[in-house]
Amino acid sequence: MNYLQIAFDIIILFLGIYIAFGKSYFSEKGKNLATKEDIGLITKEIETVKNEISFAVQRKNEFLREKKGIALTFNDDASFFIDYSSKVLDVLANNAKNLDLILKQTEDIRFQGAKVISTFLKIFVYFEDSSFRKSAENYYNATVKIQQLSISLLFQLEQFAIKESVMIDSFKNGQFQLKDELFSLTKNRKKIIEDYIIERKRLLDNEVYKLRGIYISELSDIIKNQNL
Repeated sequence: MNYLQIAFDIIILFLGIYIAFGKSYFSEKGKNLATKEDIGLITKEIETVKNEISFAVQRKNEFLREKKGIALTFNDDASFFIDYSSKVLDVLANNAKNLDLILKQTEDIRFQGAKVISTFLKIFVYFEDSSFRKSAENYYNATVKIQQLSISLLFQLEQFAIKESVMIDSFKNGQFQLKDELFSLTKNRKKIIEDYIIERKRLLDNEVYKLRGIYISELSDIIKNQNL
């Protein structure tokens, strides 16, 4: 039984005592007896308060369930986004020159990132300032770094794909003066992909996974303490 329920039970007790004995005491000292009308009033008042308590407890429980749902959903969305962003590597494996695929992947990354932002903002609505909320903020900021890294890579690949398309068209027209630039572009593309892989692994190992662990630990403590 929580503190709210206990408090309301005490209120009901005093309400019943007052209605049962207070009126009779002041009207006829010494008898302290409740009339039938008083008993009916007592029952009615107690039922009214009980209904109010029941509604308040129900609403509180619903709110706690909502808070728990938001906290769990945020972790699910953030974890899914981290895994989903790894698909950039799959796309790049054999399609680093495919402009349409690069643009689609950029759109998908932004969409999944927006879902993380949405649930993160709800954390600030449902939870007061606390170590838990701070852990959520740190975890979120780590996912933002992953998103920025992925978007930056995709943007550079988009520019390379556009330039390469122009160069290839010029070759078809018998213009080969850009062949050295095409070779340089190919080398640069390979380099930025390699750099991306290294930096992503560093972010995951040094920040994302650690901060996710802290967030989950904070959430587990809240649930165990029955605050959710």
